[in-house]
Amino acid sequence: MKIFQDGVLHGRWHVDIAGPFKASEEGYTYILVAVEAFSGWPVVVPLRGERSTEVAKALVTHVFSVFGSPISMMTDQGKNMLSETMREVANLYQIKKYKISVKHPQANGKVERWIKTLKLQLALLIGNNPLTWPDYLPFIAQAYRSLPNEVTKCSPYEIMFGAPMRTPLHMERGAPPCEDDWSHHKTAYPLFVREALTKIHDIVRESKMQAAKRMKQLYDKTAMLSPFKVGDKVYYYRKNTQRGVMRKLTSPWLGPFTVTDIINDCNAQIQDDAPPYTKMIVHIDKLAAYTPQDSECDLVTAAWLTFI
Repeated sequence: MKIFQDGVLHGRWHVDIAGPFKASEEGYTYILVAVEAFSGWPVVVPLRGERSTEVAKALVTHVFSVFGSPISMMTDQGKNMLSETMREVANLYQIKKYKISVKHPQANGKVERWIKTLKLQLALLIGNNPLTWPDYLPFIAQAYRSLPNEVTKCSPYEIMFGAPMRTPLHMERGAPPCEDDWSHHKTAYPLFVREALTKIHDIVRESKMQAAKRMKQLYDKTAMLSPFKVGDKVYYYRKNTQRGVMRKLTSPWLGPFTVTDIINDCNAQIQDDAPPYTKMIVHIDKLAAYTPQDSECDLVTAAWLTFI
């Protein structure tokens, strides 16, 4: 398992598209979801389509122009995310683009988990008015931004701005008193904010690293290092999702494929040995060793060679 170190605010954004949903009164059918990796700050933007131009415009308007250019951005391998438009935008803002393995959404878990939460919240809120779902997006995002994280003990808002979010409860009763009143110290207050943000970011960075190490230890107990190298013949595991095909009577192992590149300890590039010789990047967990004498019956035992 590979650990991504979220060591800086606005270092990496995770991006995905949720939908399609039932068309709203304004014609929205999709939601752009972007999550800042260090703080967990979510951005949700309703879209009328999932074309690359709409996605790129939403990212520029609601993410890059607000928070500046991140160091990197992680997406899936959808056509809209790998389009020439997205590549040009990434180059313009000098953003390094990462794409997750095919059929392995866990690699983009930050945004995938948030989309799952978003769908559950929308289902509870819209009730008998399914066409009004875009109206609830700002409130769901606000609630999540003010909610403390179980690992860091800080909310995304607090990590962003150095203080808890002022909610309607605070507006009615007033914010809790602070130990020091900085309102009369115009020159000292910016230093106080900087110190507070630095302290919070140090705590968050350490908490995230410890949580990532614990997760890696649990994962590595049942995982093994990649046994593959460039040139190896392999099977590729893919669940059959075609209509009219009986999954139970069809082997999910396809192949043979040839390993053309070992990208890192998690991902490899493989090429189909049959025309049109398609190349794709997949997670190593989805591969199993291939031998020429393998028969259709042997494919059943291939599942024991890897962890899915």
